[in-house]
Amino acid sequence: MISENKHISTLEHLKERFTFTPEDCKRLDNIKKYTIDSISFTTYGGFDMVTNEFHSEERSVCFKVRIRYINHDGKMQYLLIQPFK
Repeated sequence: MISENKHISTLEHLKERFTFTPEDCKRLDNIKKYTIDSISFTTYGGFDMVTNEFHSEERSVCFKVRIRYINHDGKMQYLLIQPFK
């Protein structure tokens, strides 16, 4: 329960810190119904769309926010989001 509360708090912090599209804000709200395993975000480098791995250098396609969660089928999933700069 403490971990869930921490993740919910982190999601709200992200929405305050970054500017997201309305669609991405909905995705952040919808992710709360799953079991969130980890939330990672960065201001330098980013997360690769294919491998979900972090790269310290900027790339043409990289995301600043990565949320790893367990879906209703028990499978690990990733949500990658690119906030406005």
